[in-house]
Amino acid sequence: MKKIFLFMFVTILAISCNKKEENKAQVKQTDVIENVKKAGDVKKVDVVEKKAEATKTKVELISKKVKDGVVELYTKDESGEKLLKTIDSVYTEHSHFSEVKNGKLFIIRRVGDTVTWKDWSDELWVFDNAEFKDGKKLYSLQGLTFSASENAEKVAITSNKSIFIINIAGETLKELSIATVFEIAEEDAEGYSTYPEGWSADSKIFWIAGTPEGVYRELVKIDSTDWSSKSVGLPKDGFEFNFNSTKELLAYSDMPNFFDEDSLKKFQKSKKVVKLYIFNFSTNKNEEIATSVAKHFNPTWKDCSTLEYDNPEGTDKKTYSIK
Repeated sequence: MKKIFLFMFVTILAISCNKKEENKAQVKQTDVIENVKKAGDVKKVDVVEKKAEATKTKVELISKKVKDGVVELYTKDESGEKLLKTIDSVYTEHSHFSEVKNGKLFIIRRVGDTVTWKDWSDELWVFDNAEFKDGKKLYSLQGLTFSASENAEKVAITSNKSIFIINIAGETLKELSIATVFEIAEEDAEGYSTYPEGWSADSKIFWIAGTPEGVYRELVKIDSTDWSSKSVGLPKDGFEFNFNSTKELLAYSDMPNFFDEDSLKKFQKSKKVVKLYIFNFSTNKNEEIATSVAKHFNPTWKDCSTLEYDNPEGTDKKTYSIK
């Protein structure tokens, strides 16, 4: 009797276990079906999101000088322009008071006593259409010049004696002395004028020019990955320099540098040929792109691929595109 009862119990247990396994299998199968459905929904959502991203309107920042000391910041998309912010105390007399990089406006504001000049400073601010809508002061210094990296994550600031590299939070990453970078005596550094030429496309290399007495004499590249610096040679007969830091291209002419009107007029009467070149620091190749008869070219990079210069045969401008 015990044997029969034990056999019946085992049989019932086996049947019960089989039912549980079947239920588990059904649950797994249901989960698989639901997951497939969900996966299909996710794919559909992904497609919708990708389509939405593809149709997103591109928004850019534009700054406009309204009057001395005042700049208006606009957003621009396919529907037009929209005023975002009016910025006052802007140092609009500065030759390079603002620039837009990667959706951010960097701008110099001059504040304090500008009458007796006892207590004043130049402040570098950043504005955008998101985190910095109301603006953020990054740095303060008397006599400030700057250049922001292409990704807008770093800014190089130059002063009389130093070069400061800061991040977007306004924290100093590195301070380099002018004397060390340009290999000059400390006592000569304060009077050695410099000009920030910009950053490489990958935002790793910063270029700065030595311009003592307003003459372009030296170009130095600073590597922000190890803070090493290296002076690169300039053409000996070069003048009218304009540098393209993104592509490491130097536009220049062999027009002599004149410090008085009489010398310039004498040269113009000589009818000597002046040549305009582009020197590529990456390949060390020099390319002649135009000639004039005793006339300046005033070359300027309109963007990283387009050079604009004075038409040697007229009063308008011509352009040269880099492939």
